[in-house]
Parts: sequence; structure tokens; C-alpha cells
Amino acid sequence: MSFRVVARNALSLLSANAISSVIGFAIIVVLVRHLGVDGIGRYTYFTTYAALFGILSSFGLYMVLTRQVAVEPRAAGPRLGSVLLLQALLAPMALAVTVGSAALLHPASEVLPIALCGVGVILTSVGGAYGAVVSGQERIHLNAVVSIGMALLWGLLVLILVGLRLGVMGLIVLFVIHKLANATALGAVSRRLCGVRPRYDLRSLPIRGLLAAAAPFALLIALNDVYWNVGMILLGRLRGVEEVGTFTAAYRVIAVLVAVVGTVSGVLYPRFSQLFAADPEGFGAAVGRTRKYSLALGLPLGLTISALAQPIIVLLFGPEFAAAGASLRLLAWVIPLFCLSSPLSSAMLAMGAERTWLWLLGAATGVVIGGGWLLIPPLGHRGMAAALLASAVFLGATVPLAVRARGLSLSPTTADLKVGAAVAAMGLILWWWRPAPLPALAAAGAAYAAVLHLSGFVTPEERLSLRASLAVRRRS
Repeated sequence: MSFRVVARNALSLLSANAISSVIGFAIIVVLVRHLGVDGIGRYTYFTTYAALFGILSSFGLYMVLTRQVAVEPRAAGPRLGSVLLLQALLAPMALAVTVGSAALLHPASEVLPIALCGVGVILTSVGGAYGAVVSGQERIHLNAVVSIGMALLWGLLVLILVGLRLGVMGLIVLFVIHKLANATALGAVSRRLCGVRPRYDLRSLPIRGLLAAAAPFALLIALNDVYWNVGMILLGRLRGVEEVGTFTAAYRVIAVLVAVVGTVSGVLYPRFSQLFAADPEGFGAAVGRTRKYSLALGLPLGLTISALAQPIIVLLFGPEFAAAGASLRLLAWVIPLFCLSSPLSSAMLAMGAERTWLWLLGAATGVVIGGGWLLIPPLGHRGMAAALLASAVFLGATVPLAVRARGLSLSPTTADLKVGAAVAAMGLILWWWRPAPLPALAAAGAAYAAVLHLSGFVTPEERLSLRASLAVRRRS
């Protein structure tokens, strides 16, 4: 693969996720102000609950399909057809489990909105299959274009919702329409731009082989979904939808940054895999450098958001959500911990340590569930934020240990001390000038950058490497 293809895929994916995250964040602000605490809490709960069963319809098949298309592009049509047929067999089961569990655990008035959300989740799985074909052909920039288009469409639908003064049920209907449009767009890209049409053959459908290949990915996806979403379910069941709405306001502030970090980690994964196989020494250096800069970016973000949590919440969502500031102070520290653990988890997958990562993610999910169960009844949304932070602390401590156990050195360095000194200077300024948040933020950012520069945080070798990389990009 040429450098130009790698750069195009990485930059297009990062750009699309950044643009979509910004648009999505603006949409959340509009929805929160339109629906209020109760309305946004109900919508978040319904969609989150349905998403928990999404793995039953997707089962990680799109990840297997991406690899199959990349290895054997001529067989993309039959492969896509097999995945779509298997999803068609799994979808009724997924919907039945979603609706059945909703009927058992919720009032009758909530079954229909959850069922509609389940339909939207199934449509998302279909879109994922078509998107896997595009990714397998290394044309991720096409997926990126569709992603931006769908973000703009969702913004338009939300404006229609507000203009027509529709409520939560109207938003759920628009959610289903949006997922249908996404699947249709990705299907059109697969057929017209990638030249791949699904070929169906039910008699020779390799059900057992596909399920066996997809099982590890399905488990990983399921654990990841549960990890990020189960807290909302617990909060709704133990304290009610109003608490979910308050927590949502705080969580959405960090969700944008978490999504960006996750995207970067996804881009690093193929590069780590290539280096691990071809250049173990270079792999170790790349992982160490990633850890260094992850801390340098994550720590000031966490400090800033935690210090300015209350003004951020009031500015974005209004005084009605002021209580969410207490949760945001805690959730802000998830960012630096996630900046540390997420790229290192990509390194673990590159080293073939999938089972170790599954165990760690499963244990972290247990911390979220156990912590939430204990802390939500007395503390509400603050208890949920504390449980999620505790799980992030667990991953931030254990993932580096797991990577080190694989023979990779991740010992503390002088760069960590330089970051600590810069963050300390930043914290003092934010505290001293806390009555004037904007001047304090500007001065703190300047102080942080100055300390890192004066201490020689970026080494001459790293500057030279960056210049060489930019020179290669210009020549290509």
C-alpha cells in the first residue's frame, strides 16, 4: 500500500469523525434545549437500551467481511451476499429479544419506542456490511463522505423536529429514517463506485464458518457497547430518566473527545500491526512515542474541562442542567486515562493479545456495573460518573501492565515529569484566575506550551522525523 493511500485513509477518517462529532455535538445541544431533561433522558435511554442488543444482528460480521474483501476482492459479491443473508436471519431474533425484554422490564408505553429503536439498530448493521466492502477495498474516504453526509442529514431532521414541535416519539421515527438513509447510501456506494453487488445463495450459506470467524469480534464489540452504555441503563432503572438526562449533558461533553481518540487508535492499529511483524524495535519506539504524546494531550484536556465544568455546562445547555457540572468534573478525568489505554489497546491487538484485551475490558465493564449499582442510589448521576471514572482508572493502570508483560518497555520517562510540571503550572493559573475563565484558559494554555517547549519535550530526533514525513507527503 502506498503512503498516499495510507495518508488519504487516515486523514479522511479523522476529518470525517471530527466534522461528524462537531455536528453531532451541536445537534445534542439543540435536542437538549428542545426536549428538556426528561425528553433527552427518555430518548437516550430508549436508543441505548436497543443498542445493547445490536450485536445480535451485526455479530461482528462486518469486521470479518472487511478482511475477506481485502484478501480476496474478486469474491466480494458472494461474501457480501452471505453476510446480508445471515443478518436477515439474525435480525428477527434480535428484534424479538429487544421487544421481549422491553415488555418484561418496562411499562407498556415504552415497548413501542424501544422496538422502533431496535429497527434502527438493525438498519445500522446492514449499513455496516456495505461499509465493510468499501473499507476492504481501501476506499475509506468514500465511507468518510457518507459519514459527513449522514451527519448533515441528521442535523436537518432535527431542525425539522424542532420546527414541527415534535417530541421523543417523533425523534425516534426520524432516527429510523436516518439509519435507513445511511444503509441506502452505503449500498449505492458499494454498487456504483466499488462495483460490488451482493450475490445471494441461501443453499450454500456458510453459517457456521461465518459465525465462528466473527465470534471474537462480536464479543469485543458487545463488551465495548456494554461498557459505554450500561451506565445509562442502570441510571434510568435506579434513579429515573431525569437523572439520565442530567448525566447525558455531562457525558456528551467528553463523548466528542472520546470518539476522536478512538478514531486515532483505529488508525494506529494497522500501522502497529505492520511494525510488529516487520520491525519489532520500531514497533516499540512507536508505542512509546504514542504513550508520550497521549499523556501530553490528555492531561491538559482533563484538567481544563474539570476546572471549567460548571461554566461549560451552563454555556452549552443552560442553567437548567447546572447540576451536570458535578458529574463533568469527574468525567473529565476519563479523557487522559482513555488517551492512555485506547492506543495501547490497539498495540495489544497488533501483538495478538485479543484475549487479554477482552478480559481487561470485561473487568472494566464489571467495575462500571458494580460501581454504578453501589453509587447510583445514593449519588445519582454523580455516582455513575464516579463508576465510569473508576473503570477508566482500572484500564489506565492495567493496560500498560499487560503491554509490558508482552515484553514491551513502558517505564516512566523524563517526558512524563515534563508533562507533570506543565500541567501543574496550568492548574495553578486556572485556580488563581477562576473568576475569569476565558483569560485563565488562554494564560494556562500558553503556560503549558511554554513549559513543554522550554523543557525540550519534543526531541530533535522527533522534529527531524516530522519534517521527513511532511517532505514525503509533499513529494507524493
